[in-house]
Amino acid sequence: MQADLRRPSKGDRTRRRLLDAAAALLARDGPAGVSLSGIAEAAGLRTGSIYFHFGSKDELVATVLEEGLRESLRHLDDALQPHPAGDAGARLWAAVRAHLDALVELSDYATVVLTMPEPDSDASVATYHSLMQRYRSRWTGLVEDAQRSGAVAAGPEPRLVRDLLFGAMNAVAGTRLRPGRTPADCAAAVRELLAGPLGPLPGGMTATPVPPRDRACGPWHPPVVTTWTSDECAAHWGVQVGTWNSYVSRGQAPAPLPDPGPGGRKVWDADAVRAFSRPGVGRRRESAESAAVLEELRAAADAPRERRRELLRAGREAGCEVSAMAAALGVSRHTAYAWLKD
Repeated sequence: MQADLRRPSKGDRTRRRLLDAAAALLARDGPAGVSLSGIAEAAGLRTGSIYFHFGSKDELVATVLEEGLRESLRHLDDALQPHPAGDAGARLWAAVRAHLDALVELSDYATVVLTMPEPDSDASVATYHSLMQRYRSRWTGLVEDAQRSGAVAAGPEPRLVRDLLFGAMNAVAGTRLRPGRTPADCAAAVRELLAGPLGPLPGGMTATPVPPRDRACGPWHPPVVTTWTSDECAAHWGVQVGTWNSYVSRGQAPAPLPDPGPGGRKVWDADAVRAFSRPGVGRRRESAESAAVLEELRAAADAPRERRRELLRAGREAGCEVSAMAAALGVSRHTAYAWLKD
């Protein structure tokens, strides 16, 4: 990854202070115990300064989550780069070490990603969900390759192995890392537990694969994920396919699954589509709060752009339709969406 040699501006530094403060407070208190005023105080800023960088608390939390995942992906890419694709065992071990290093080096960011409940699917966390799918998919592929090469037992379902590894690594690293226990120690322990073919064990020990035993409760079967095409998603939401695709492109609908369906078509997790709140449904269009925001927007038609963007964000939180806010400001809906994304 090419380094960005641009000198951080004052705005960049302020944004970083806010993100670091939010990550520390979220790691300590969880999302319910954190407020924008508390984040601003921890960063040594006024609460109003936050709105120059983030439209809402949800957007700030989502950005913290994205930062943690992006850096975790960077650690993974850097760790895998020296290992050829044919050396599946070494690649899996390198990924284990990269995950453990990320937990320690990213600290508060990693704690937030790993300990917060899965956020609801909405536009503010669409990028986070996409990054999380990418991270999990990368790990699933590493486990599958290691199973095919004989580096780990081929019996368990790859996603189950992946999640068991995540559980073990997350439990012993990060904020729970005991004195004297390093990421290298944890990685070596995981390496030994992965049956030995990743490298020689201490003292010349060898590992013999143990055949899976029958379970009293019967064989384990992976959960069945029902997938929908764009046509099926659009039909469920009661919109045209073009409208559905527009929602997806703007982050107003779930992202497609990383693995394509039959014929290479994009597919979506049906449960995620059912749970996602469709734009315009269940919003408080007639609330006193949204009406007050629309009135402010009408009065601010000639105000500086930053003020109008701030009011747009407040209106979105209040449940106002973007088209209604655009009309109040006297701009196109496309312009309003662009300002919300800036």
